[in-house]
Amino acid sequence: MANNTNGEGSRKLDVRLDKKSKEIPKSVRTRRAKPLDSPPGHNNIGSSKGDEMSTKMQLRKDLNQAKKKQSPEAKNIAFNAELPHYLLSPSPEETKRDVFSESVLTDLHKKGDCITWFLLVRGSKEYDFSDKEYMVTGFSVSDDGLIMSVAHAFHDLDLKNVRIKGRRLDTNVFRTLRVKCIRMPWDVVILENEDVEDDDFGVFVSDGTLYRGQPLLICGNSHDYVGSNLVGTVGVSCVEDVTLPTGNEKCRSFDFDAWRSAEPRYRMFGDMWNKQTCNGNEIKDEFIKNCHPMVPYILCHGFSGRGGLSGSPAFNSDGKIVGMLSAVVRGYWILIHVTVLRHFLSEVLSDEQTDDEEKLAEKKDFQNFIQDM
Repeated sequence: MANNTNGEGSRKLDVRLDKKSKEIPKSVRTRRAKPLDSPPGHNNIGSSKGDEMSTKMQLRKDLNQAKKKQSPEAKNIAFNAELPHYLLSPSPEETKRDVFSESVLTDLHKKGDCITWFLLVRGSKEYDFSDKEYMVTGFSVSDDGLIMSVAHAFHDLDLKNVRIKGRRLDTNVFRTLRVKCIRMPWDVVILENEDVEDDDFGVFVSDGTLYRGQPLLICGNSHDYVGSNLVGTVGVSCVEDVTLPTGNEKCRSFDFDAWRSAEPRYRMFGDMWNKQTCNGNEIKDEFIKNCHPMVPYILCHGFSGRGGLSGSPAFNSDGKIVGMLSAVVRGYWILIHVTVLRHFLSEVLSDEQTDDEEKLAEKKDFQNFIQDM
């Protein structure tokens, strides 16, 4: 049948596969729809009939093996042994661990309220001096008053005159905040609480690896629904060892070539914002055009909400932060990956330590000067 050149063999094989489709687990049906040499979203254009037939023969072989194995664990091994990482289904241990049970959701709700902030950003535009007000979300990242959020809420404002008020979701007291450090191309900003308290703060996950289908919870402010908890799903797997952005490259000048290569190990801004999309009519926002194309992000779906959620922390089932909501693009929710957040915070804390050491050195020099007089 593999040597049949008129296509009849293919049609007969398709019929047999369709008749057995009720017995085919989802992972195999996905594999049948997307051949091994074709990443998701591709139609395998240009593949030969021989390659197509060999793939179908391999599928039938897998089906026969699966029928002989009754346990779900054995079937998982048979189905996933040869699949690329972007088609792999989560292991039973991962699925069991990452379920948002009622107790887990209750704990995350309490934890989210203790570290998540409702932020009001007011200021005048740099060019026309008209007053603007933005409502966004932030979250505490240290016990000495540092709060992380999105930079795009500040991109067209005069940072010297911007006014920021915020309150934690578990209090009614608004505090005055200021911009401590901002990195526009990464869409990340760190604010400082001038009324410093011994605050609770979120903990970043140590391993940013995420699998397709993994559930996440976002805690933020969806317009008037302040303190909303939303559950969604990771759409594309991601790894921990990403390449952090360097240099001054911009999305507007980035050449998009993902269609010509295999499935990437993680997604980045340049996959959706690039020379092709920024120079046409699709993207008009200057902030997006000037973002760094190498910023890694998590592509998610299933959340629902309105404006004001930007800057929301995303938690896994262990209560660790895996990302921060940045944007919604074509119905997908874009979360900046935890590796970027960790790196940016470490830079800010390192600068703080350097400043403190310099101040101590100046104080010591002054004391020595007084003693010598």
